[in-house]
Amino acid sequence: MLTHDDIQRVLQDIQFNDWAFDLRLDSGRPYLLVRFAGACNTTGRLQEWEGRKWFLSSDSSRSEIVQTAFKAVITALEHEARETFRYKGEAIFGPHFDCDLLVELCKRSDVLDARHEAA
Repeated sequence: MLTHDDIQRVLQDIQFNDWAFDLRLDSGRPYLLVRFAGACNTTGRLQEWEGRKWFLSSDSSRSEIVQTAFKAVITALEHEARETFRYKGEAIFGPHFDCDLLVELCKRSDVLDARHEAA
């Protein structure tokens, strides 16, 4: 079992651009998150961003921690892509849509646009 200091050392050995990999606690449970500076997709102002919490189990291996850090990077990059990819000027795949409103959209039969199967 890795200690808090062991996990911190693993995170210190990870590099991606100028991003930071933080180890924090939430009610005693360790988690990592990524921090990075970037322009706000709405205002354009440079600011510090934090990714979501990635909880680590008490018996995580070094490889699991490194892979979780990689997943945190990939997810943060996908988040940014969803905010900046636009169709007709709108971020149609944006990560901040209300999930209950998306459920309502899914229930509508008039919103589907799919290829028809060939006979």
